[in-house]
Amino acid sequence: MNIEQQKLVELLKNNKINKDEYALLMGALSPSNKSKVFSFLLNPYEKFSTPVALAVGVTTLLLLSIVAQLFGFHFPDTLSLQEIKTSAGSSLGRNPFFQNIVIVLVTSILFYLSALLYKQRNLRFIDFVATNLLTRFPYLVAAIILTIVYKISGFDPHQEPKVELSNLALFPIAITGIACLAWCLAMMFYSLKESSGLIGKKLWVSYLTTLLLSVVITLVIFRLILN
Repeated sequence: MNIEQQKLVELLKNNKINKDEYALLMGALSPSNKSKVFSFLLNPYEKFSTPVALAVGVTTLLLLSIVAQLFGFHFPDTLSLQEIKTSAGSSLGRNPFFQNIVIVLVTSILFYLSALLYKQRNLRFIDFVATNLLTRFPYLVAAIILTIVYKISGFDPHQEPKVELSNLALFPIAITGIACLAWCLAMMFYSLKESSGLIGKKLWVSYLTTLLLSVVITLVIFRLILN
């Protein structure tokens, strides 16, 4: 129940509005089913306890790693999803499971440290890990959609020499990439917010700083391993 709805309850208790007015105003303030679904997709952490978030997050990470391994995707840094070139060979630095674990741990540590920096209380590192695991879900969706588009269009990203994709196939790929990146960024924002309790300027500064650091650190880690 949000602040506006709580005020309506108080007005009803104090007999300042009747039951019909309360029902009408409460209905206007209550989000639609579409809004609830959209809100849940961006911020599922309000609905999940830490054990549930952890279980769903681990499952998401495993499925994402399996799908990426099967269809030749990897994660060069926190926010990137790319195909593995056939000529690149196998390496720990391109292993999706290893990359996902590093990304989650690095981001969780940075989020946790940023909360400590602002002297937030009652912090639990497991909360940061659980919520960050869930932020990999948009990439699972992206990997599945890209694989389907490739299969339908007959495109093999690992084939040499490469065959150019048609404009009809490029459109859903571009939309998928943009939408899933925006989705992931929103989930990471709420992950930090729910785990740290930060608000306002502190939240935004921590989010932007730690996000940039996470991208740079994971990119450097994977590059060093590849070299």
